[in-house]
Amino acid sequence: MVVRGRIWSARSALGVGVGITALLVGLAASTVWLLDRTDGDDGAGIANVLALPVAVLFGLPSLVWGWRARPRADEPAVLAREARKLLDVVTTDETRTLAKLLGDTGYARPADIGFTQPKAAQVTWRGDGGATTGSLSTIADYYDTLDLGRLVVLGAPGAGKTVLVLQLLRDLAIRAQRALEPGSRTKVRIPVRLSLPSFVVPSTVVDPARIRTAFDDWMVTQLTTRGVRKATAHALLAHGWILPVLDGLDEMDPDDSNAPRARRTLAALNDPVGPAPRPVVLTCRTQRYDQLARNTGTALQDATAVTLQPLDAEQVIAWLAYRFPDPTQPDGLQRRWRRVATILRRHPRGRLATCLTTPLHLYLATAIYRGSDTKPGQLCEMDADELEQFLFDQLVPALTSHHPRDKHTHYRPDDVRRWLNTLADHLAVMAQRGRSSVELYPLELWRTNKHAQHTRHGTAVLSAGVIMLVAALFFNESLLTAALVAIPIGWSAYHKDVPSTLSAYSKVFPGTARGAAGAAHRLERIDLRVLAIAVPVHATLFFIYSGLTSLAEKLWLGAVFGGLHLLILAVVSTPQHAVERPSRTLRQPVLHDFTKYGFFFFFMYVNARTLFHLEGTPSLEALSPKSLLQGLPYYGVLMLIVLNADGKSQHFVSALRPSHSKHLPRRLGRFLDWAYHAGLLRMSGTAIQFRHQDLQTHFTTPRTRPTDQHEHARR
Repeated sequence: MVVRGRIWSARSALGVGVGITALLVGLAASTVWLLDRTDGDDGAGIANVLALPVAVLFGLPSLVWGWRARPRADEPAVLAREARKLLDVVTTDETRTLAKLLGDTGYARPADIGFTQPKAAQVTWRGDGGATTGSLSTIADYYDTLDLGRLVVLGAPGAGKTVLVLQLLRDLAIRAQRALEPGSRTKVRIPVRLSLPSFVVPSTVVDPARIRTAFDDWMVTQLTTRGVRKATAHALLAHGWILPVLDGLDEMDPDDSNAPRARRTLAALNDPVGPAPRPVVLTCRTQRYDQLARNTGTALQDATAVTLQPLDAEQVIAWLAYRFPDPTQPDGLQRRWRRVATILRRHPRGRLATCLTTPLHLYLATAIYRGSDTKPGQLCEMDADELEQFLFDQLVPALTSHHPRDKHTHYRPDDVRRWLNTLADHLAVMAQRGRSSVELYPLELWRTNKHAQHTRHGTAVLSAGVIMLVAALFFNESLLTAALVAIPIGWSAYHKDVPSTLSAYSKVFPGTARGAAGAAHRLERIDLRVLAIAVPVHATLFFIYSGLTSLAEKLWLGAVFGGLHLLILAVVSTPQHAVERPSRTLRQPVLHDFTKYGFFFFFMYVNARTLFHLEGTPSLEALSPKSLLQGLPYYGVLMLIVLNADGKSQHFVSALRPSHSKHLPRRLGRFLDWAYHAGLLRMSGTAIQFRHQDLQTHFTTPRTRPTDQHEHARR
């Protein structure tokens, strides 16, 4: 694939910005100057003909220079510069993620878990070389021995698959950083971890090549969330700079299905790209991967599969000593853990060893007994079933104790459990409706709330009522006319779709045709550079515009003003597919839309006020406090129309309305941030996930939990 796109540099953006500004200001100024010096009916026509060359003379040279100065996206210097930035982001983010998964701070070092290749009788796909065994501490060296760089990490639930690939990613990223020194153009592979459940597989497409194209587009989108420009992301992927680390193949489909999304994804990964298959790292539960390979004949070809092995007793003791050190004690382990270490050595296959040699359960134990006043020896007195249940039950009380909500207060464990139950049940219900079972979007929580109908009705009544009130005043208190205006808006708010009467609106504002289905998933941010250019340009045009007295002059310049405004509205937002903390998924859409459309409606209102004030009116009256206050009802009406047409009104009503039930906290964003920092939740792009599938299952109530048969198959 040849990438011919170009990207914006600071120099080229400055040149084009100056050129556009000079072009518009020159066009407006020369038009006004010519109109003042022409008479008759043909004055506007003469001004139109003569103003354009003058404007071009002012702005075209700078605009052309800036446009041609854009560097190619696939230039080696550009790729190397973007690769360094991406490596910094990946290393920082994934190191922080690993620390959260381990419940540790500082330099988080996982236990040295081992892995082996499956026996030859179990393998039904072509391998990619590599030794028979390895461990977490040598995973990067092991990966280097593979011929094509295609690795599948298998294991039971909680075996540590994500931890292993995070360690691999961190080691490879550090090596790439050393090779890619400032000024170097050496090609490296940048490991980027991607959550496979977020890939929307085309359901009607069978051709693997077309699915691979969609998969590549998804990866490009994911790279943009790390700050990579879209054209550069295409170039990095096309030229082999990206190593996809794909986490969660087993979570793409319900356990009781034949895994259509996973099968299509594997077919896309097996589709040849260039002279050899693309390097990739993939994680999946062992049982699910065996089902795919044996029942459907689908597996990752030309790939080495390794299966994680349980930790042994000495590995557990060594890691506990690293986590809870005391150099004065035997094994360098704190005295309160001595009984646990003794039982592990005496009974390496006993119930305690069977539990703690699983990385997930080992994390639970260290999180619960983190405090120096706790007594982990009590674990030695429980039977196997009681032990696992105890670890899950005591996790929340331990985290609420160690992680305060603010400087002086703590969440109550019962409240946290109840709120996590609500989140887990929401995911279970959404899975029954054909949506993702692991990705949580807070703006969609109202859909599974028992008051969902109240939210729909309330949003519809609010939207229709406000618009009807303003329309009645505008149409001289004609209630019939006002009702005709309000009913489509209320109907749109209730059904969350773009009504036919607003179909043209979706062509003006990109994204509205997608309706409410993806409204809660889409995050955008305001490009401040665009606003920095837009505000002075608008101000210049406004002062020229407000000084005119002829309606013809104002209409002509108003067309220029409106076209410029729509152009700015189209480019002022940039997509954002990742956030640093969960509360941003609640606040950012509200702030973004009110900023973006508030900017649009403000200048549109000022434009309209100035247009109809032809004579005897001060030029700044449209900006007076009284005038702006008079425009507030119109701002509200237009905002309601926008949110209804874009399918966001119900999401915003649910986000702005505090919870009055016990099922969710009043300040949901603050709680989600706390749960994220405490290690109960994790971020995957703009979606929130439980830190582990077993933890999510633990908090799912029986009424929404999968059947015992499906749960057994999952395990």
